[in-house]
Amino acid sequence: MKICKECGTSFIPSKYNKTSQIYCSKKCNDVVSSRVWIEKNRKLALERGVWTRIKRVYGLTKEQYYEIKEAQGSCCAICLRHESEFKKRLNIDHDHQTGELRGMLCGFCNRYFLGRHRDPEKFRRAATYLEKGLGLFVPEKYRMIKKRKCK
Repeated sequence: MKICKECGTSFIPSKYNKTSQIYCSKKCNDVVSSRVWIEKNRKLALERGVWTRIKRVYGLTKEQYYEIKEAQGSCCAICLRHESEFKKRLNIDHDHQTGELRGMLCGFCNRYFLGRHRDPEKFRRAATYLEKGLGLFVPEKYRMIKKRKCK
């Protein structure tokens, strides 16, 4: 009797390789082989996982993803900041009810801007509100103006 180095169960080695067998089954051996490959090729494994998820969830190939990104100039469709300004890649924005893909957004615009307000009518009202204003102004000495780079 031997104890499997992967799952810890006891097993009887096959009659052909009694001395070298350290795993109880092909399944345990495959798990270990996969884990070893992933540890040796961590970056490639993570990249494959990303593309597998994008294909499974959104139905996009790597080429389609890059076509959409290139069409937007690698910028968030709402705030227009370039992807290089973020730590993570742009999110694929989609309508959860219809499944329609709309484009790519930065994490902030996707979660906080669209994520909380999905009703297009609210956006129209917000745009009207911002454009209309009241015609009153805060005195200049109290204004908080941040200087930003022009886009």
